[in-house]
Amino acid sequence: MQKMKKVINTNKKEYGLCVMVMKANGVDHPLLHPLVVNRLYNVVCWVEPREELFCTTLKQNLIFLQWMDEAIIPLENPNDHGFLYVEVIRYMSEVDL
Repeated sequence: MQKMKKVINTNKKEYGLCVMVMKANGVDHPLLHPLVVNRLYNVVCWVEPREELFCTTLKQNLIFLQWMDEAIIPLENPNDHGFLYVEVIRYMSEVDL
């Protein structure tokens, strides 16, 4: 009896964009925003509009926001993407209500 061999297609390539968010500087500095307290922050990254692909954990700090969060954003074709969008989001601010 002959065993069937599984053929693996090695021509298929998978692409991904490795993103590491380390820190954010100059966000709500206490000298410029003295009434700022208890705010939470995170970073959101995406390559396609209206499609969030990576979101860091929430951090609470005023001067030094550090994450060290890492992810790989899958890309079907890297030539189709020209930009990486990055935004720092602020939560729990009375000014934002």
